[in-house]
Amino acid sequence: MIKKGIVMDYDGKNAVLLTESGEFISIKTKEKLSVGQEYVYKSKVKIIPKQFLIAASVILVLFLSLFYNLYYTVYASVTVSINPEIRLDINRFDRIINVVPLNEDAKNLLSEAKVKYKKLDNGLILIVNKAKEKKYINNEYYEGNPKSIKLLVDGKNINLTKFYKEIKKQKLNLNTLDIKNIKKNDDKTKLEKKENKIIPPSIKKSNDVPIPSGKKIVRPKYKAKKEKSVPKGKNK
Repeated sequence: MIKKGIVMDYDGKNAVLLTESGEFISIKTKEKLSVGQEYVYKSKVKIIPKQFLIAASVILVLFLSLFYNLYYTVYASVTVSINPEIRLDINRFDRIINVVPLNEDAKNLLSEAKVKYKKLDNGLILIVNKAKEKKYINNEYYEGNPKSIKLLVDGKNINLTKFYKEIKKQKLNLNTLDIKNIKKNDDKTKLEKKENKIIPPSIKKSNDVPIPSGKKIVRPKYKAKKEKSVPKGKNK
């Protein structure tokens, strides 16, 4: 790139030029210059090929599209129930990308607790603290009392370490349920009920034809034969 201008200052190594467009630029030069001199400066600027710029733009668009889809894909869900009941959908980076209030109390709480795009741990802690502030969590939720905060987890590899530590620190009751374990137990119970169901065996006739249970078998009646009496003294 060529810059043409008047030398305004020079210290032996660096010079300040006033260009034709009224711009002041600082340059490095080994040439001997004097103030007021007109000077043409050639800068070493690498020209990037157009094809390279197009290819780089395409790669950038693809990368941004992939990242967007990855970021906004629901990886797991956590439902927190106090009285406000809220479902938090998270991505694979443990960021909350969707917040669903499941009752009116949840809408009221979320109007003051902005948890979207926060880390899951931080979002849950904010919900619990706001619930305490609004008296949804009272003395009955503390250790030794009957009520507890409930978490229903639908997903795997969800890190809640920070949240668990905070709950323990505040001495609150927490009940965490994994939806997969609930489904497994439910399927197991159904299977056990099926296996324990009593099925009456079929009753068979002598010709091996099964007769459905519950029906009576009518057996033929046989009359006993009377024996003829033989008079005494008479041979048969």
